Amino acid sequence: MIAHQRWVFRRLSLWETFAVAFAILLPIFSVFVFPDLFPDDFDVFWQAANGTSLDGFYYPHWALFILQPFTLFKNGLFAYFAWNIMNVLGMLYATRVFGGKAAVVLLCNPMIFNVYFGGAVGVVAAGIAFYAYHLERKPMLAGWGAAVAFIKPQLGLPLILVLALTADTSWKNRFLSTIPWFIVLGLSLLAYGEWITGLLDRLQNAPPNAVASITLWQYLGPIVAVLWLGLFIPNLNRNQRLLMVTAVSALALPYYQHTGLLTMFMFPVGYLGLLSNIAYAQAFMGWAGVRLSVIIPLLVYGWLLWKAYHQWRIEVNIRESGAAPRKKPEKE
Repeated sequence: MIAHQRWVFRRLSLWETFAVAFAILLPIFSVFVFPDLFPDDFDVFWQAANGTSLDGFYYPHWALFILQPFTLFKNGLFAYFAWNIMNVLGMLYATRVFGGKAAVVLLCNPMIFNVYFGGAVGVVAAGIAFYAYHLERKPMLAGWGAAVAFIKPQLGLPLILVLALTADTSWKNRFLSTIPWFIVLGLSLLAYGEWITGLLDRLQNAPPNAVASITLWQYLGPIVAVLWLGLFIPNLNRNQRLLMVTAVSALALPYYQHTGLLTMFMFPVGYLGLLSNIAYAQAFMGWAGVRLSVIIPLLVYGWLLWKAYHQWRIEVNIRESGAAPRKKPEKE
């Protein structure tokens, strides 16, 4: 699944060029149409980076190492534009590494939602992809990607763990890839003191707004954690197991916004991302329209269960017939 360097850095196609330009220019257009706009997510980042307020900042504080350089712009709107450029290019890079359809991902509702509000999913996706791309050859370098991915742990942590455990590499490399995370954790504690206590207090006393959360946890409670057992189904290959972790994360974590589905669409799932445009039902259903996006991880989870069952039946039939499995002819 991890692409070759020539594929990752190939020239943009016409559709990819249009998608990149659209995703970058949309926020600029929005500001001119709605001059009073200052996007909610980026407003939180901007205030935290400037030391003005930590209200609504539910991120580990090493995220500030990424955000504070944007304060050099002085003007928050210019910083917002630059932040979105990094988000869009990060998402493009992630689709190149994992084999997704970049144009579909950059034009789908979750991506438009992400850049409009100034979210961080594109940056997190780039961190995950950077980790996957370098883990087997340059594990220390890969670890910096993991540190970036962990700024949104509900997205980064499950995928990084599965990528590490299923990679064709040594345990030494896996250990080396954790060192950069310990470095940024230590630096954040030195720079910002006991920020972990403050973060836990904010989560308890003023939890995140869950109106766009699609997880089943909010309806069924901790019982949905049973869905994590899907990761241990033996008849899934590595690509399918990575898809499984994105589906389970969306369904069985306490908090998961539909923009997180971009980490599913960066994999080779064809045109599945188009289905996420169901979230435009928000126009007449309110936030319930966004929560309809839960149908996507449900479909993916069900499809992977069926694939595992189908593979198991094939293996059972082979054992019962006493025949050896047929090998595909090698390509010359």
